[in-house]
Amino acid sequence: MSSGGLSLDISVADGVESVKADLLRLKQALINLISNAIKFTPRGGRISVAVSLETPTTVAITVADTGIGIAADDLQRILQPFVQVSHVQERPHEGSGLGLYLVKSIVEMHGGELNVTSEINEGTIVTIRLPYE
Repeated sequence: MSSGGLSLDISVADGVESVKADLLRLKQALINLISNAIKFTPRGGRISVAVSLETPTTVAITVADTGIGIAADDLQRILQPFVQVSHVQERPHEGSGLGLYLVKSIVEMHGGELNVTSEINEGTIVTIRLPYE
């Protein structure tokens, strides 16, 4: 799928059926992650959303982009409330600094974990791992 100069790929691995979760909260977390990917990925970039079984008891939902990236020093800080990274002075988007903190909180409420990896000018990969039955 392509729109607004970005390419979006969505894949769900065979064998993944349903995740026991608060649908509204999980949807809120995914919308937040995809929104961030859209905001910080320049035209011509790619965003992917993938759902897979990492283990028989763990489902992974990964949102990856080819965006501006996050500095290594900022990776832990971005999961705290009201924190925004400062290396992007030219960024045209403002926010409250609560998005990733809320995603982390939602994931942890479901007994899961959130992992963020990133490189400046290469992109960001955010993985949600949730218990799967």
